[in-house]
Amino acid sequence: MKAIRTFLIYLEKEKLLRVGDFYKLLYIKREEVDIVTLHPDRLRFLILNKEFDESLPLFLKRCKDFFVFGCTVGLRISDLSNIQVRDIEEANNTHYLFVRSLKTETVSRIKLPAYAVEILERYRLNKKKPDAPIQYGLPAAV
Repeated sequence: MKAIRTFLIYLEKEKLLRVGDFYKLLYIKREEVDIVTLHPDRLRFLILNKEFDESLPLFLKRCKDFFVFGCTVGLRISDLSNIQVRDIEEANNTHYLFVRSLKTETVSRIKLPAYAVEILERYRLNKKKPDAPIQYGLPAAV
């Protein structure tokens, strides 16, 4: 509705076409949405508390890992779920994540902290073959 209203206003104001006044009836109700944030202490708890991690069933561990990794790198879910093996690089014992945003097509280079690398290692495929290429089986988006 907002796009149609904007287009009709454009036609009337810019192109000087008479479209009538009915576009004034087109409006979008504004809805207040609460902003919910994760306190750093809660994120630290999810990262460091091994007892809590061991108490979770496998599917919740995978969800927690995906959530923590997502909070760490700060990407949209669409970008997070499209991370591929070639997006993770190592230089001087530091891991980096290179991502091209699907929405804005901007390229980001994100330095990964040790716990994020640990999450990646948890889902590393071919662990038993040291010369095998590194592949990650990150949990699918929930």
